[in-house]
Amino acid sequence: MDGVIVDSEHVHHDLEQKMFDQLGIAVTPAEHQSFTGQTSPYMWKTLRDKYGLPQSVEELRAVKRRLFFEELDSSDCRVKLVDGVEPFIRRCREAGFKLAVASSSFTEHVDLMIRRFGLKSWFDGLFGGDFVQRSKPEPDLFLYAAAQLGVDPVDCVVIEDSANGVLAAKRAGMSVIGFRNPNSGDQDLSLADKIVASFSEIELGSTGILPVTFRVG
Repeated sequence: MDGVIVDSEHVHHDLEQKMFDQLGIAVTPAEHQSFTGQTSPYMWKTLRDKYGLPQSVEELRAVKRRLFFEELDSSDCRVKLVDGVEPFIRRCREAGFKLAVASSSFTEHVDLMIRRFGLKSWFDGLFGGDFVQRSKPEPDLFLYAAAQLGVDPVDCVVIEDSANGVLAAKRAGMSVIGFRNPNSGDQDLSLADKIVASFSEIELGSTGILPVTFRVG
């Protein structure tokens, strides 16, 4: 969701950097980017253990959640839909694709954001990181989503903007389109079957199974 449907990764990173400064911890840009695509509990637990933070993971998550909701309610909110994603979603649906969101964000947050932008009716399922035990880059969430949709992983195409997400999709045995979103940082998408910078670059196949631009096999 973040960075593919909703252009929000840069907002999350800015708010987290603000928290790092307030906490007095020197998280490098590379270390910060390494958490893109993973769950917030995983990130905060890792940082809490590494830097000896006195706050609990839930306390840290609560602060971040408050800051993000304040951003959403602001008159100059920076969280927008990714350019071209809404017509692309519509094209996929009209072509007969089953669609799901499989995000490391918790399901409550996924549902909130998808509803906020009026996209709920286009999706067959919304699955957050709280559905599985292991976060991306493990394949669990993508495999869970495929099972809930009743489709074989080999027939799934994942669109991801993060290195962790691309690796998770490949481990799940799925085809992957790497979406190069400049607001998601310098992500290594090299394992993807195809890398695009715009949704207009993705052509849908007539079968409604795989994009013909990178059909596997």
